[in-house]
Amino acid sequence: MLSSLRQLEGLPVVWQDRLVGFVERGVPDKNARILEGLILRKGIGSAKWADAVSISVVGKKCILLREKPKHLSGRAAPELRLAYMTTGQRIGPVTDGILSRTSLRLLALEISPGPIHHLQGKSAYAREYCVIGEGLRKGQAMISSLLSWTELETALGKEETK
Repeated sequence: MLSSLRQLEGLPVVWQDRLVGFVERGVPDKNARILEGLILRKGIGSAKWADAVSISVVGKKCILLREKPKHLSGRAAPELRLAYMTTGQRIGPVTDGILSRTSLRLLALEISPGPIHHLQGKSAYAREYCVIGEGLRKGQAMISSLLSWTELETALGKEETK
């Protein structure tokens, strides 16, 4: 079952039948291949961190945890910024990540050439990418090819039925 990092935002998070917060942001690992964890917030209190291993279920209406979330305590959350083709051409900002709800793997990155394109739903998707983890280009993605949503859905549909 597919979701996206943005679709997780705002979902209630439950641990032992208690609401512990709402997803503020889903955080991928430094290579943007798997969900590392969730930043949670409840009211005006301090943010909390839920590791991916503590996630029991990612449902459509809420997320269930196995363990109590911890204090965020200054943890630096990596952010994906701009995407470039391997030719050096700038494509645009990385706007989202397509996520498997069962395995918590990031299956593709969503890239939009600009805000108007994003609002119109004219985004492109990259399944093959490399994220730069250090230096001035930290958080930039290098992409070899782009897919439309239909092409991505077809490719992922074959993979999900295995």
